[in-house]
Amino acid sequence: MPEITRDVQMVQIAYQCDECGEGLMIRKDNVMFTIDPPQFPHKCNKCGFEAILTSSYPAMGYRQIIKSPGI
Repeated sequence: MPEITRDVQMVQIAYQCDECGEGLMIRKDNVMFTIDPPQFPHKCNKCGFEAILTSSYPAMGYRQIIKSPGI
């Protein structure tokens, strides 16, 4: 199969605090619990709420850029 290319944009993925709803969860001390799935301790940068999450935040991701036809 031939390769294809697409235009993408890099985006930051953040996790909003479940407790205060205003702050963002930030990974604590670069710690990872090696269980299946791995878990990461986080702390809210506004209220200090702590939680264990199965992804590390903030994270980076990609979004495909969709171009409108005929423009």
